[in-house]
Amino acid sequence: MIFALSLLTISAPLPAELSEALESPEDAPLPVYVAAYEMSELNVTAKVDPAQPEGQRITVLSPRREDWPKGLEKQLAEFEADTDGDIWCDTAEELIGGDVAEISRDEHSISYRFPMAVEDGGDKADKAFADASHGEVDITRTDDVSWRVAALRIRLDKPFKPAMIAKVTKLDVDISCSPAANGRMYQARTQTGIEGSAFGRSFSETEVMELRSVSLPSAN
Repeated sequence: MIFALSLLTISAPLPAELSEALESPEDAPLPVYVAAYEMSELNVTAKVDPAQPEGQRITVLSPRREDWPKGLEKQLAEFEADTDGDIWCDTAEELIGGDVAEISRDEHSISYRFPMAVEDGGDKADKAFADASHGEVDITRTDDVSWRVAALRIRLDKPFKPAMIAKVTKLDVDISCSPAANGRMYQARTQTGIEGSAFGRSFSETEVMELRSVSLPSAN
């Protein structure tokens, strides 16, 4: 769910508290969850099981098949091809492309800012996005023992062009994290706001993805 980015450009060790928050369990089971997606007039709710073969991972709960808008089937196929079960906030380390700077701190929370990494094998558009943006992460602890990721943000610092005929002038990604049954933090709500122009026309769009009913099968 979070952008698949490379760690090759990290130049300094992560702060100890952040490193603890980003620890991921080995051999964790793939989650099964319900995803609710809203964009303009599109409102889709689906059950997602990444352990299933491609073509069987997504079951649309609403709308009914006969009420699907044009293009939804293609969008679902593209989404399914990228579905790998990575809904976890502790995989945010993949976003970090350089030295991490502390923004604020108190007894139970710390916020950091970092440069975005360039996608492994990414093209000029990926580099342009990384150069034009930065990420932020909030970590918290409520038991005075372990740190966990509470929120992630991506912000555009300057306009960038993903293509010759397109320009993005604003991009805000806000991810809030919640604990699954095993305590691991997942991306409970992701809101993406984007503005810009393409083919000489302005656009403004807001997308919201909410994950519900996250379960962890004992075997896949």
